[in-house]
Amino acid sequence: THKFDIKPRASAGVAWQTGALTLAADMDLTKNKALFNDRETQYLGGGVEYILFHFLDLRAGLRSNLAESEGVIYTAGLGLNIFAFNLDLSAQANDSNAAAALQMSLNF
Repeated sequence: THKFDIKPRASAGVAWQTGALTLAADMDLTKNKALFNDRETQYLGGGVEYILFHFLDLRAGLRSNLAESEGVIYTAGLGLNIFAFNLDLSAQANDSNAAAALQMSLNF
């Protein structure tokens, strides 16, 4: 069996939206331990989202771990929203790793 200790975390963020454009930034105010590998994390990140044609969301951003030197992680995403159906594709990469995710949802 595995035991997980969940400790308090604090973060702060700000966002600005005008029309189809959203800018956002956030920062972990506390150092945290990663859930599975005990690495220390304290992220600072920011991003932009632009909604094109009322149904296509374009996203880009970056984040950096202030607690450990891992370099900058770049993020990108694409969202397709047709009536109640949503499809989101996201990816992140740095110099040594890359990951992607696909999510589908139905709003009712």
